[in-house]
Amino acid sequence: MADFLCRTQLRSLRYLYLNGCWMRSFDHKRWEYWGSSSDLGWGAWCVESGWMNTWISSVFAMRILDRTLFNLSRLNEFKNKFSKILLEML
Repeated sequence: MADFLCRTQLRSLRYLYLNGCWMRSFDHKRWEYWGSSSDLGWGAWCVESGWMNTWISSVFAMRILDRTLFNLSRLNEFKNKFSKILLEML
């Protein structure tokens, strides 16, 4: 997944404001960005700019730091709090 995300990330010398973006659609058979102006609510040049980008960046940062989302060094602390959180959430 990391390889796919890195390879499909947009790079443009002409449109510098798009560097680092992910287009809203990608044709993996042709290996190119794809969009249609006829897509309801989406133009051909739309990019993903919402919450997904933060997850991608965060996970790449955790990989570099050799960390996980659930830090195993704090597993016991999490186990102690989990039952209370579970009751609250359910």
